[in-house]
Amino acid sequence: MIQQVEKAILEVHDLSVRYNNKTALWNIDFTLPSGVLAGVIGPNGAGKSTLIKAIMGLVPVHSGYVKLFGESLSKVKQRVAYVPQKEEVNWDFPITVQEVVEMGRFPYLGLLKKLTPQDKAIVSSAMERVGIAPLAKRQVSELSGGQQQRVFLARAIAQDADIYFMDEPFTGIDIATEHAIVALLKEMKEQGKTIIVVHHDLYSAYEYFDWVVLLNGYLVASAPTEQAFTPDLLQKTYGGKLTTLTKIAHIIKQSL
Repeated sequence: MIQQVEKAILEVHDLSVRYNNKTALWNIDFTLPSGVLAGVIGPNGAGKSTLIKAIMGLVPVHSGYVKLFGESLSKVKQRVAYVPQKEEVNWDFPITVQEVVEMGRFPYLGLLKKLTPQDKAIVSSAMERVGIAPLAKRQVSELSGGQQQRVFLARAIAQDADIYFMDEPFTGIDIATEHAIVALLKEMKEQGKTIIVVHHDLYSAYEYFDWVVLLNGYLVASAPTEQAFTPDLLQKTYGGKLTTLTKIAHIIKQSL
């Protein structure tokens, strides 16, 4: 079940990635429409984060190519935002919450490289939207995991991009924070943004995302969630773990 779309905001064509002579992703080929909240779903080691990093040009590609808005990433970087995994960030670097969020405005800075009053208003609004405005002067190293995740989400919001890539944004945060972030992502989607989220929890994925990319080293499915979440496709993705399939089938049945 690979549903290709016309006028795609994201095109991934025959993408393969190899590490140390081992193939991490094999011939990934799919397109995404604009205005979706999409989840990249699959078991551990399926290549979910590798896919996002390859799209963002953060890991070398063995073959294939990616287009965003019909262009290469280098031509549309200002329209693309990326939220990395928490483990990839040096949280000991001496920087305040506000300074991190201000980085989202860097692609727009003019010759003087100074934030304008409009930039500062956008930064303040982004911090308000994710509930970290009172923490603006705090060092990011002093924050909890959930607060740190909100900081990087605020930075992405301040960039005012059209497409957002988020790598495991719910790892290490409490369920209340997760639900608050999901609500914000859905609000952004309603505003016309496109959001792609690497997510490890199959059970919540059905509720969170309106489109899913099922991955296990190769592409199993890319389609609206209700079309992709079938026992056959989930079995191909997760290797037929009966407990997983039984639970997700129950969740789907309850939502109908």
